[in-house]
Amino acid sequence: MIISRVVAKVVISTNDFLHAVEPDLGFLQCVRVCMKETLGWMPTTILGAVPHAVTQDDTYNAYLIPKGAGVLNNVWGIHMDPERHANPRQFNPDRYRDDFQSLADAAANPDASKRDQFTFGAGRRICPGIHVAERSLFLGISRILWAFNINPTVWIRTASRFCLIQIS
Repeated sequence: MIISRVVAKVVISTNDFLHAVEPDLGFLQCVRVCMKETLGWMPTTILGAVPHAVTQDDTYNAYLIPKGAGVLNNVWGIHMDPERHANPRQFNPDRYRDDFQSLADAAANPDASKRDQFTFGAGRRICPGIHVAERSLFLGISRILWAFNINPTVWIRTASRFCLIQIS
């Protein structure tokens, strides 16, 4: 498997994983797109974890949001919006093929249409651990791709139950 060889050469062959991550993220775009798609396809938070407070009265779609009201990001609703991504429930890493932003850069992008996910929040209260999460996901996915041959599987119905088979 060609991905396994690339991952092995770039990530696994070094003993200094933390310092190998930054330059290798650009080289291993396949890992980056898997990270972005995973966070968008199955976000770990349905609603933003930290509420924001409105600093002045505001209106949204004719609804008044009074000063001091708590507001949460509807992460699931944003990620599952078919106007942002066609077929949002389908796992499709190719949608990020040409996106070379890090998770932190994308999350802080002033153009909300260029933000790939809202799992870590938005604005000034964005999760400070986004950098740790990005590196952990990168290393985890890289090691899985290095260590295992991943093939599609299907469920088939036998006489009495369903079972999983591997397609070669």
